[in-house]
Amino acid sequence: MKEGAIVRLGLIGCGGFSETLAQAVKNSKNAKLITCFDINSERRRKIGEKFGCDQEASYEDVLKRDDIDGVLLVTPNSVHADNAVLSAQHGNTFSLRSLSPIQLPTEKK
Repeated sequence: MKEGAIVRLGLIGCGGFSETLAQAVKNSKNAKLITCFDINSERRRKIGEKFGCDQEASYEDVLKRDDIDGVLLVTPNSVHADNAVLSAQHGNTFSLRSLSPIQLPTEKK
């Protein structure tokens, strides 16, 4: 990525702390929120409308996009490892918001 380029992000999980992260991205001159996903369609709609980003029907739909450089994973701790692996398999950089340690699988998936 070129210096000064805008990092294009997808937001996975639209509850709780996600609005704070979305606002931080909006306030940044170096990042842009492109799309979001949450299994709860109302939370997804709220974030999409408030921050002017697309809304996807699934996490996989976010990862299939070619205009995403990385994803912000704001999901329950119990699914962090699976989400991180899936993101990496699609070639995306990811950032986790986690209050507890996670253990990523050591075998190659």
